[in-house]
Amino acid sequence: MLINNLTEEDIIKGILANDRNITAHFYKQLMPEVTRYVQKNSGTAEDAKDLFNDAFIEFFHNIKSGKYTAQNKLKGYF
Repeated sequence: MLINNLTEEDIIKGILANDRNITAHFYKQLMPEVTRYVQKNSGTAEDAKDLFNDAFIEFFHNIKSGKYTAQNKLKGYF
């Protein structure tokens, strides 16, 4: 998955480096899709935000610990 010419590897490196621009861009790209999914399943925008934040924290821990591999797709986490 490319996010405006960033590879998944670039995004992961940016997140690990606490690059706020990459993290913010990642959020902006995926949050609307997560919100649509949650609302389609009787949730609210606030539920979607909570879910995304929880998933992002888990994702961050997984890439730091090495549990995330290049075989996984970023979008699949969310």
